[in-house]
Amino acid sequence: MINKQNVNRHFSKAAAEYDLYACVQKKMAQRLIQKIQLERPPQHILEIGCGTGCLTRELAERFPDAEITATDLSENMLQTAAQNLAQYPQIHYATADGERLAGPARYDLVISNAVFQWFLDCPQALRGIQQVLRPKGHLCYATFGPRTFCELKQAFQTAYAANEQTDNWHSGPEFYPAKRWLQWLENAGFSASLEEEYYQEYFPTVRKFLHSVKKTGANNASSAVSTKISRKIMLDMLEAYHDLFQENGQVQATYHALYGIAAK
Repeated sequence: MINKQNVNRHFSKAAAEYDLYACVQKKMAQRLIQKIQLERPPQHILEIGCGTGCLTRELAERFPDAEITATDLSENMLQTAAQNLAQYPQIHYATADGERLAGPARYDLVISNAVFQWFLDCPQALRGIQQVLRPKGHLCYATFGPRTFCELKQAFQTAYAANEQTDNWHSGPEFYPAKRWLQWLENAGFSASLEEEYYQEYFPTVRKFLHSVKKTGANNASSAVSTKISRKIMLDMLEAYHDLFQENGQVQATYHALYGIAAK
């Protein structure tokens, strides 16, 4: 289960260096903006989980006349975003949990990038988002699909099998498939479409890859990662990953991105 206190703590700690390591998240933000097709420019935008402001900047440039409310669980992230985007007076910042939205239907667009995988109850969160959207409002989001870190999962499976142990490694948040997201969106009252894309990132070593994940705040932010991994399993995992997924002196890591576009 996701532990929101852990999520807040890990992302707050990562705020200062987040932009140095969040390469895929930046690509996803740019693609998400490209996928937004609205009949008219939104007047009021809510961003869930703005982080350091990567997507927020894209929004301010794309919709310069809109009032943007950028929210995040982490005050450190919000402070960093406010510093990065001081030239955009139309952006307002608020500490908030995107799963606990309340208030009138005032937003034309609710948007989020690389956040929904941290939700405890996705169906309930989508119903809350639907309630704060104006009639004909839109939800646009990007999250991670189940093939994310497939190499790491296979390497751990190999390591556990070699040691004749049950594979009890867990990556943290649950990465749900597109079909389930579409069902949840439909149940929440949305008319939705969903697209999938894959990104391959390359690192000089497996340890460098794991370090990069940690620096984006996503390392062990879930209470599900409670079982200690033995040194032997970890070393065997590193060896298996290197043997299976090294090419031209670098190891590969897959990110499976899901892009949801939904209309109220």
